Amino acid sequence: MKFYFAHGHIIGQDATGDNERWGRWSNFSEVFFSFDKAKKYLLDAFNGRLTNIYLDDPIFRDGKAADLDEDNWKGEYVSEYIEYELTISEIDSDICPDQYSNEGARRMEWVLRYTGDIRTRYIVLRDGVGVEFRPSDELPEAGTKYKVGDLVTFNDMENKEYFADVFVITKTPQKVEGGVWPNHYEVAYIEKSKILRPVVRTEQFHEEDIQFCFNALLEHNPLKEQLLALQKVAMGEINLPEQLRKDIFDGKILFNDEPSWRDIPELK
Repeated sequence: MKFYFAHGHIIGQDATGDNERWGRWSNFSEVFFSFDKAKKYLLDAFNGRLTNIYLDDPIFRDGKAADLDEDNWKGEYVSEYIEYELTISEIDSDICPDQYSNEGARRMEWVLRYTGDIRTRYIVLRDGVGVEFRPSDELPEAGTKYKVGDLVTFNDMENKEYFADVFVITKTPQKVEGGVWPNHYEVAYIEKSKILRPVVRTEQFHEEDIQFCFNALLEHNPLKEQLLALQKVAMGEINLPEQLRKDIFDGKILFNDEPSWRDIPELK
């Protein structure tokens, strides 16, 4: 028999993320024998607590009660001021511990968005390791959408950390037919801010969380030339010594387009 442990939390925070407002109501959980009932419980618990947080938020003044009649306020407010997690643990009580194997699922963790959509799914194996394996990963074409050298952007609206960046695919997933495998692409990007040096960093993203980069976005990117150079490195179009290539992806080479003191002959 399968049962579903619905558990989650929601907290309000300021725009900096430094001041969080935890309470006894921040965490919630319940057990069900139906996935749909577990999902409904999580969404009801989230929405009820979200409304209370919003109405009690000192940042907002007049008109808050009127907003509650519409759903338009939720997206921006959740994105800016709410940290949350909604998870359904699907457990099969008919599976005995000695039947668990690293090839079979001990349990499944379904992670939901506040809208009720499935954000991702993890399959937890006998050793306790969770492998991200979304329902779409079971499709024949999974893991084949992008190739090394493709320029992509991050499309997970709830995670703004990488939203402004353009990435270069450097490694594609290693698909396992009939088994559990992580449908993750390794990507490289050029990290640049007022306090950070312009060097290459790498991340791993699920196939569903990236999309092809629009030409217009690349054209207006201040790091366009560096990104195109990085693309050539990823695709092996330039013959570089292996150590130099490694240093690039390890963030040891500056991808700077600003003048340096070394460019001034009189200072050498």
